Amino acid sequence: MIYCFKFAWRYLTSSKLQTGLLVLGVAVGVFAFVFISALIGPGRPEAAILAKLKNVVGTSAN
Repeated sequence: MIYCFKFAWRYLTSSKLQTGLLVLGVAVGVFAFVFISALIGPGRPEAAILAKLKNVVGTSAN
């Protein structure tokens, strides 16, 4: 187990830009997950969930 932490620490300290991009990517992913989870919320009917997602996503093809 200690070898895994040494390997991870070496990877994270090898390049500051790479580490920054990695942390930024994880932060954006967590933010998106929390935002969508809060948007859906517990106890809401499915029609309301779909309506909210349509408002967020819009009518774009992609």
